[in-house]
Order: sequence, then structure tokens, then C-alpha cells
Amino acid sequence: MKDISKFRHIADDLLKNSNFIQAYDTYFLIYSEIWCALAKFKNETDLDYKNSDDELRELVKQSKYNKFFFDIFKIEAAEVLEIFLHTIYGRLRCLHSSKSLNDNSSLTLIYNEILLLYILLENKDEVKSLENIFKCFSPYVVRSQLHTIEMLKSPATIKNEILKYASSGRWPLIRLVLMEFMYNAKVHNSKFFSDLALLKKSTKSSVRKLNITDHKNFLEELKTSRKKFDSLAASENEKAVYYGKLLGLEGKVKKSEIRAFYHKKVSIYHPDKLRNPSEDTLKRIEEKTKEINQAFEWFKKKYKL
Repeated sequence: MKDISKFRHIADDLLKNSNFIQAYDTYFLIYSEIWCALAKFKNETDLDYKNSDDELRELVKQSKYNKFFFDIFKIEAAEVLEIFLHTIYGRLRCLHSSKSLNDNSSLTLIYNEILLLYILLENKDEVKSLENIFKCFSPYVVRSQLHTIEMLKSPATIKNEILKYASSGRWPLIRLVLMEFMYNAKVHNSKFFSDLALLKKSTKSSVRKLNITDHKNFLEELKTSRKKFDSLAASENEKAVYYGKLLGLEGKVKKSEIRAFYHKKVSIYHPDKLRNPSEDTLKRIEEKTKEINQAFEWFKKKYKL
């Protein structure tokens, strides 16, 4: 397998220097390698792994999936999917910037890539990302080469999925990119275009040429969304929100109930609930338990429990 991190940086530099065709070809190398790995993953990994508790099952899946991708790329699943995200976005920027590439691409390809991009953007957890990818796409490999990517949803369903993601208001650049592709393809009189425009009360004439500021804003939004929680840098309000979610506190919760929520949450990740867990799974359980304990200690101190 190729070093996808290295090739991503090469492709990014080519794109930055407006070498769109070379950048697109380099992104395609990464794109193909990851799809080939995904095809192998789909064939070899049990996607319906069962366990007594949903949260513990997710953690075990995460551990299992990370091992699979680390064995191939020497990086964990989350990083592979992050490179995949930037690769798809890079491919779209190349298509957007090069007339020759754009002329040879279809709107069907654009719709599929936009949906895939939304899945990777909205599902930060690698388990949910992979499960949602395989609900929509099925890659086929022949002689270790990517052959086709079959769509498992109808064109109408794909458009509805895109509208659902776009209606969240997040990642506005992606909606604008799609609308510009459609405008250039002269399908701006379609209902799908009108539905996208109505999300922000746009008009056909308001579709504008995207610029470097739009790109920088998108990358900044992406960077912020991927930033890990830092208990030392976080404000008291940020801690309250993060630790509350961690313990499963929702709505109005009495101080006297916080301890019960803590015990319920921490018991989920007891190693005895697993049969022959791997070292990686045990490590992740330990990290999760440590974080839950940290959350409870914060609530104890704050509310003098």
C-alpha cells in the first residue's frame, strides 16, 4: 500500500500551485487505495458485531476497525477517513477549477462525491462514518485495483440525503460548491437546485464564483470541529457541556442523581463484560473510564457532592 499521508501532501501542493490535472490524478491514487481498503474491510470485517451494551459495542468496533486500517496504512481509522475527506474535497476543487476536468465529469459523480463528503464531515466517529458509507456505497476491486463503486441508493434518495445534510446549516461551502456545479451544468431550473437555494433563500443569480476565502473558512470550520476536548483550556461552561454528555446527563438532573448516572456509565466499560478483549480494546476502555472519572470529579467539586 502507498503512503497515503505523503501522497495527500503532494496532491495538496499541486492543487495549491494550480496544477489541477496532476493534483486530481494524485488524489485519485489515494482515493483508489482507500476504496480498495474499504472493499477489503467490508469483505473481512463483521459489521454486525454484537455486544450486550451499545456503547461498549461501539468502543470494541472502534478498536477492531483501527487495527484493520493500521495493519494496512500504519495509521488509525480516524486518520485514514480524515485523509479520505480531504482527498474527496481536493478532487472536487480540482474539478471545480479545471474546465477540462469539469467537462469530462458527470453531475452523478458530483452528487455521489458530495454525499460521501457530507457523511465524512458529519460523522466524526469512525464507526458511524464507515457504517454510513456502506449504507450508500459498495466498492468492487479486481486484481487489487478499484473497479467500480456501486451506489446502493437511488438518485432521488441521494438528493434527499444531500438536502438533509445541507439543511443543518453546517458546511455552507459544500452546498455552494454543489450549486455552482449544477449552475455550470445548466440544471439550475431543476427542483433539486431550487430546494438547495431555498435553504438559504438564495437565487440563481446569487450563485457566485467561490474564492480562496471560502476555502480557508471551510478548513477553519473543519479544524474547529475536529479539535479534541482539552480540559485544561476549556471554560467552565464547555466542561459542563462536555462532561454532562459524557455522563449522559440530559434535561433537568438533580444533584443527588449525578452519582447514579456516573455509576451507570462507568459500569458499561468494565473489562469483565468482554470475552478475551484485545490489548487495544482494554487500552480504550481504560482511557474511556479515566475520562468518565474525570467528569465525575469535576461535578463532585463543582456541586460539592
